[in-house]
Amino acid sequence: MKVMDRIVFYQKLGFLPEDMEQLAISRQRLLLQEVNGYIDDMTQAETAERAYQGLREQLEKYMKKQQLAGISAAQAKYESCYDMLYCQLESARHVYEKYQVMGIGEKIFFDTMKCFPRFMDECQAQKGIRYFDRGWWTYRQTSMRLFRIGVLEYEMAEANREEVSGSEVRYGHETGQRRYSTTVRLHIPSDADLSPAAVDASIQEAVLFFRKYYPRYGHAEYTCHSWLLAPALKRLLREDSRILAFQRRFDIGEVDEGSCSYLQWIFQASEDVPLIDLPEQTSLQRTAKNYLLAGGRIGDAYGIMRIASGINNAVD
Repeated sequence: MKVMDRIVFYQKLGFLPEDMEQLAISRQRLLLQEVNGYIDDMTQAETAERAYQGLREQLEKYMKKQQLAGISAAQAKYESCYDMLYCQLESARHVYEKYQVMGIGEKIFFDTMKCFPRFMDECQAQKGIRYFDRGWWTYRQTSMRLFRIGVLEYEMAEANREEVSGSEVRYGHETGQRRYSTTVRLHIPSDADLSPAAVDASIQEAVLFFRKYYPRYGHAEYTCHSWLLAPALKRLLREDSRILAFQRRFDIGEVDEGSCSYLQWIFQASEDVPLIDLPEQTSLQRTAKNYLLAGGRIGDAYGIMRIASGINNAVD
């Protein structure tokens, strides 16, 4: 099958013209024979993480060469982020063929791969510069390990012995009684509609998706590790909050009050921003900021989705 045209692909994902210009420069700058192997391997679930690490090391060598040639460290780092973006987009462009062979629709493909410009938008909102810094994450998308289905993302994972043992202790299950050997991890994109109807539709579509295309995950356990599950949010939000409605779908287990991941998602801020300087543009920002200034902690939590939340309601 024919690989999708590069420019058409960028346009369908919604990249800005300046992004596409930088990507074209990266294509000219890169020694493609040195990165093509990494690009191919990032389309395979078994090799994607290792390929990303190898590519990152290769691009770091490029950065050092550029600095030796007189380019500033900041400029070299900026160019390198587009080099990584270019390579991962090439992986995504080639994995489109696998979607076609498997019969997975274009909507899921493009919804999944739109994470790339979305992450750049998030970085710009937080740091004031359009930058790609999520290569450590997006090899999951390029290797068909993670899909966006409706409003949520779903990542296939194995429930290894350590995870099973830890979860059995954490959630009070007796040894040997856990039914799952595979796990689907839920992730919540920053632009997700968390209305109950949208979440229900996403979960039910995902269950059918995995039963059809990845039968080993057709009856997997669904888990989530997120600031959205933090129990402290019950003190900050109204009972009818969409976030709390989402949270109630899970049996909450381990809570990490020390995690600061919520800062990025609530405030679009990094951990080094003083609490007093956090923005107050939304009601949640104002409430959370006051709570933090008073000594409160938000953190994040891990939860297992309850069966009644839509997993077994899907129709085969």
